[in-house]
Amino acid sequence: MEQRNYEDFFLRIRKDSAGYVAIPTSRDEVGPGPGAPFVNPFQESDLDELRTFRGSSVRDLDSPKKTAQSRPPELGQRLFETVFAGKIRRFWERSLDQAHLHKHGLRLRLILESPELWDWPWEYLREPNEDFLILSRGVSIVRCPEVHRVVPALPIKQPLRVVVVIAQPRGSAELDSEREWQALKNALASLEKSGRVKLDRVDAATRPALRKALAQPVHVLHFIGHGGFDSDRDEAYLQFETREGEPDPVTGIDLARVLRRQSPPALVVLNACEGGRAVKADPFAGVAQALVREGMSAVVAMQFRVSDESALAFSKALYEALAAGEMIDHALFEARNALASEGSLDWGNPVLYLRGIKDIFPPPPGSGLKNRRLVAVAGALLLVALSGGAYFLAPFMGPSPYPPGSVKGCPPIEDLGIVFKRINRGTFIMGGHGEGPDAKPHRVTITRSFCMSEKEITRQQWLDVMHEAPSKYKKWSAQPVESVSWNRVQDFLRELQPRDLKARFRLPTEAQWEYAARAKTETRYSFGNDPAELPKYGNCAKSDDHFDTPAPVGTFAPNNLGLFDMQGNVSEWVEDWYALYEAVAQIDPTGPERSTEKVRRGGSFSIIAKSCTVAKRNKMSPDKGKDDVGFRIIRDVEP
Repeated sequence: MEQRNYEDFFLRIRKDSAGYVAIPTSRDEVGPGPGAPFVNPFQESDLDELRTFRGSSVRDLDSPKKTAQSRPPELGQRLFETVFAGKIRRFWERSLDQAHLHKHGLRLRLILESPELWDWPWEYLREPNEDFLILSRGVSIVRCPEVHRVVPALPIKQPLRVVVVIAQPRGSAELDSEREWQALKNALASLEKSGRVKLDRVDAATRPALRKALAQPVHVLHFIGHGGFDSDRDEAYLQFETREGEPDPVTGIDLARVLRRQSPPALVVLNACEGGRAVKADPFAGVAQALVREGMSAVVAMQFRVSDESALAFSKALYEALAAGEMIDHALFEARNALASEGSLDWGNPVLYLRGIKDIFPPPPGSGLKNRRLVAVAGALLLVALSGGAYFLAPFMGPSPYPPGSVKGCPPIEDLGIVFKRINRGTFIMGGHGEGPDAKPHRVTITRSFCMSEKEITRQQWLDVMHEAPSKYKKWSAQPVESVSWNRVQDFLRELQPRDLKARFRLPTEAQWEYAARAKTETRYSFGNDPAELPKYGNCAKSDDHFDTPAPVGTFAPNNLGLFDMQGNVSEWVEDWYALYEAVAQIDPTGPERSTEKVRRGGSFSIIAKSCTVAKRNKMSPDKGKDDVGFRIIRDVEP
């Protein structure tokens, strides 16, 4: 099978005073801003029809039900035209074209901020006069619950352990579970034989038996059985067994408590009715959603009832694809198409809830896909670049393979002497208490590593590029350039671009700047909270650093990421327009779409120590320059 890489299209949907609003971004490009407000395109009866007639094959339906089954194309098109309207649709099409140009797929990552949105039929999204998106070879749809709990990575040592739980409590409808078990064994036979995968079956589907199976790390947990929905409690469950063989309803929270015995599995597959069903009142009341919140990196589950034949065909195709080295997105594509080709109506039933997971199974020997490992982690969502080149999403990865201060993937601009340091993706608390009303602390995730110039751009570097000398202070050529407006900095970036056509030179966003300045610390300064230590690290006013003008760049000690002068010397322009922070968790924030002033960060030689903290904010009109304002630049990491 083909190993497919996926680029990512984030779509955040939140409530608005006029209904809902969608906000798109992509892996490589800032989006066009929020789309036009829209209202719920469905009646409750529309969604009830989808729930009622799932779990059947086309040939089993009578004429009225066949008519009802024709609704998904209509509902999917209605949803697409409602959400993907105007500039959002143009951005989607451009992102799709760009992904296909690179011979990649495009992963639509849905971040749904209102509970009722989880109940909408996203897996049936369909462009007018086209097939359903998820039946297209190059498109994946995943649901991304926004959670912020950090879970340590699961150490992966071969063999990869796959644990299968088969539940058939007394009085429940008979399942052809033995055939599904045998299908799993057949799909993974070659990996079992080579010792790279170990397939274990839990003898009895009880909570104690599962807990015993968790004495050793479990990398993949597969559940075969029944699921359901308790309308009185508004809660979904899986049907486990008691020791006496009676039904034992287990909610997602119940199951998570059992799974806490070890680091969470990297993948959970719930091949049971309604294991992936969303609950309108609470997005985490469903089984799959609760597991994701508790630390599972990825959960594949059925959102409706599923027929026994469909469950078997789905499981067989999914694991055959995973065993061949496919990513979970493409393995799901293969499984959906297997269902569609057999006349099943369940191809839209499976849902992928994703926080972070890489390739499930080790690549076959000689495949050239080296250095892969599973990651089971949590937190806000980040982008991970696999060593084999495949892009995948994960929350917070834990230790990066590149140490602080690394230049890996960050080529210098040699003729100008501009050196870049690699800043690895991650999550941090932006802002701080006591830093002003516009700097309220909130969690921010940076989803892509980037390269930041280790020093501020100097007078000499500006002269070499722009052939002019705007600075007020001219004692040393290595002083940072100052008295340059934000607009003039854009001219510098345009002139710089031809020196490396593969790079994309730009100012850092405000979030990228503070993330790099903090250097994995949570204190007021990157070195701690004591301003008496500031003269070692920064050139600020009224500190004993022996400078009353900008100092030559690199004079003071760097922070833990190898960056100089992140506090003091000159205040630095960033990309964002100024606005008060939204004190909510954010992913790659870029500030407002438009305002009147740009942000500058970091303090300067003329600003006192208490205003040289890593969270302190300043602002200025983009057409103005000042003798204590300069900048540094960033570029993308090269593969």
